[in-house]
Amino acid sequence: MDILACTDKNYIMPCGVMMRSLCENNINEHIVFHLIVDENVDKRCKNKLQQCLVGDSTIHFYHFDNSILKKYAIDQGHHLTIAAYYRLFICDILPQNINRIIYLDCDLIVRHSLKKLWNTNLTNKALGAVTDMGEALPERYSRLNYPPSLGYFNSGVLLINLAYWREHKLQDVFWKYMEENIRKLKQHDQDVLNYICRNSKVNLPFIYNSQDGFGYNKVFFDVKKYARELPDALTAPVILHFTANKPWEKECDHPYKSEFFKYQKLTPWKEMPLVSAKIPLTRKQKLVRFLRMIGLIKPRYKILTKELM
Repeated sequence: MDILACTDKNYIMPCGVMMRSLCENNINEHIVFHLIVDENVDKRCKNKLQQCLVGDSTIHFYHFDNSILKKYAIDQGHHLTIAAYYRLFICDILPQNINRIIYLDCDLIVRHSLKKLWNTNLTNKALGAVTDMGEALPERYSRLNYPPSLGYFNSGVLLINLAYWREHKLQDVFWKYMEENIRKLKQHDQDVLNYICRNSKVNLPFIYNSQDGFGYNKVFFDVKKYARELPDALTAPVILHFTANKPWEKECDHPYKSEFFKYQKLTPWKEMPLVSAKIPLTRKQKLVRFLRMIGLIKPRYKILTKELM
């Protein structure tokens, strides 16, 4: 089973936690991690990531030259780094004998076996992905100029058909689209993947990318449409994705952040203290959080699960 992740020094710790969670819950699988990193990920960082491996697992590092992306004037948000774009160039980076790979963001944990996901049929499709928690936002479709009926996926978990990417020269297609539409890309590389792969994707079950927004009391997608899938995604996710609330930040109020710490304790970062969010809470946000804590306003999240508590 080949696993792809992309990181710079900012996300080394979460990357290690993700890797350890995957190994712990896929102990009988042969796992090969392919990590694309920049020049700031030094030998010490790599050694720590090596220490996260257990079972029959190995790791390979590939270096990406960030100067390639400088001409795009990429606006890096408080949870986005330029490393997010590395996966668009994997056709040139990864060995040619790899025909499929699971891409995982670093801000998630794997809780169960990925074997069924790995064996998903991708014949004549570029990738498999889970619907994004903001799928119903009309702005995305008007901005990217394609119909809402095609949907919008979250790119934090992807089953990639590399053979298809090479056959259809998707790397060149990504480049061209970025050059012509960089100002449109509010969701960055996720927008690129959604537009280019809008007609060549497999919709994966929600359990493979349970996002923060699935559990919000106020949601931005069609709850009725996905009524059958949501309960399993919230009560027994295979992959738990901290899309907005990062558990290593002091301000995090995600109800299942303890799941992250369970695996962090098994890594070289087990004693690492919490950090402040890059964008501090406003006074209003602090007040709302306090009122939620004392029960005067509705909680941000629905608590629907016993398994995760």
